[in-house]
Amino acid sequence: MTNEDRVAILEQKLKTLQLYYAAALADVVVRFGNVGVLDKITEQKRSEQMKNGAGLAARFGVTEPKMAIEKTRDTYGCADWVCTDTDSGFRAVATKCTLCAISKQMGGFNPCCIYCLSPMEAMMKGVSPEAVVSITGTLWDSDKCEITVIPHVSGPTGERAAFQGHGPARAGLPPDSQELPWGCRARL
Repeated sequence: MTNEDRVAILEQKLKTLQLYYAAALADVVVRFGNVGVLDKITEQKRSEQMKNGAGLAARFGVTEPKMAIEKTRDTYGCADWVCTDTDSGFRAVATKCTLCAISKQMGGFNPCCIYCLSPMEAMMKGVSPEAVVSITGTLWDSDKCEITVIPHVSGPTGERAAFQGHGPARAGLPPDSQELPWGCRARL
């Protein structure tokens, strides 16, 4: 067996494990949704993730906000995230997501916040607490998942200043974006 054959076998095994993992997460979302606790658990997990964002980021090797999306994409192989730089930060777009597709097939409960968006936000805030993370859509209810991130905003003296999502600095975000927490609806 050649090295290329070994690599191909390992890549296939990884893809299979990623698919099984997405299916297991979708199954949990359906079960939480069916017993009426998905929203409560999603909020509890988000709160825990935000408190532990720096540790989560460290475990994933995330040292800057964009890496939270890239590491999540590369590790789980679930969504096809593409990041592009903007004048004030970056924009991330996914047009396919295995977890979202499987969840829709299994029963129509939204997995986006509990297993994807909140953990990525927590890692971004863990390495850049002043970051502003906004979402303009998810694959759950549109044709793409889109996130805009402003890692920091320079104040009048050039120092880093926290962006609070109001006033003139709001111009850096898409006009139809929402501030976090994201309004994830549990049911399709």
